[in-house]
Amino acid sequence: MTIHIRRSEGGWRCRQCRIDAVTKRRRRIKEILVAEAGGCCAQCGWNKHPVGLGFHHVEPSQKEFALSQRGVTLSLERARREAAKCILLCHNCHALVEAGVVTLSRLIGDQNHRRPGGITRSGVAKLAAAADC
Repeated sequence: MTIHIRRSEGGWRCRQCRIDAVTKRRRRIKEILVAEAGGCCAQCGWNKHPVGLGFHHVEPSQKEFALSQRGVTLSLERARREAAKCILLCHNCHALVEAGVVTLSRLIGDQNHRRPGGITRSGVAKLAAAADC
């Protein structure tokens, strides 16, 4: 039996369809943010898939919210403003930074030089247009 839920603008929608649409939008937002941040880990260059990359706040006192938790549920512009305060790291390098093994001082300012796989500004624009944000 299909479960339906009420839409905020009125009407009804299949619950599973809504879950799938939200999941798809969140993935598109993350793809856009990752592409705009250079598309790869600022430490090691890893770029296999956006799921393995995350945003580390350079200055924790300026953090309004965690992109991994709330960021992809908000507007693209709010997520972009928060991502601008971060450096893109793979999960392994992020763990090393958090443990103090790797310092951010040598990574900051160097994070946007890599665009692996030919990610271009026009490619980022296409992702943004597809996100309907």
